[in-house]
Amino acid sequence: MPTAFEMRQKNEKFANNVRAGKTAVQPSTRDRLQKKSPIGYTALAVLIFVLAGAGVLQLLNMFFK
Repeated sequence: MPTAFEMRQKNEKFANNVRAGKTAVQPSTRDRLQKKSPIGYTALAVLIFVLAGAGVLQLLNMFFK
């Protein structure tokens, strides 16, 4: 059974090989998190809908007051 230190060394060696251009079997967690958007498409759509709706209502309020 390898020790934690040995596992860290092997993991670091594997990560360095992947960064050097050798292909990995699966992308690392760090790479997956960097590619992932911090906000989902539905949340972004709702945010745009709310902001655009508020803008339209504000314009209507200015013109018809």
